[in-house]
Amino acid sequence: MKFQVCLSVFLCVTGVAFSWENNWDGPFEFMCPHGQSIRRITSNHNNRAEDRQWRFECSNTGAVASCVWSGYVNDFDQPLLFQCPNNGVITGISSYHNNNAEDRRFKFHCCSISGRSLTNCRFSLSYSNTFDGYLNFYVPNNQVLKGAFSYHSNGAEDRRWKFEVCQSS
Repeated sequence: MKFQVCLSVFLCVTGVAFSWENNWDGPFEFMCPHGQSIRRITSNHNNRAEDRQWRFECSNTGAVASCVWSGYVNDFDQPLLFQCPNNGVITGISSYHNNNAEDRRFKFHCCSISGRSLTNCRFSLSYSNTFDGYLNFYVPNNQVLKGAFSYHSNGAEDRRWKFEVCQSS
């Protein structure tokens, strides 16, 4: 959705508004268009809801050989470690929130890229967010998203995240 904001008769700013994939405490299921994978993950935490809203962006990765959804890969209040199998890249994420645990469970959609293999895979050394902080992760140029790791804090009622990226050749 495009928008325009005019601060005075002489200054107008035009941009593109975005919406979150979920409402506070609400589920979401996001999938990139065919032939694309997740390129950016953005998330905002709210202490009143003790939840995060999520937004994703995609970029072209090439022809897809096969795709599959994982089952839920974490229990509430437990660590999450996920890596797409079979040279797969993350092309979708689904999640639901539980108010008793004040946490989310996640599952991932993975697709393998035709005629390509993933090399030099590594998790980021630092976390992409602080507890209760904004998350803004970009997959570096010429790389793809293969995996995710997070852990939950009952004190903060939030998760910290690291992501695994690979070169695709």
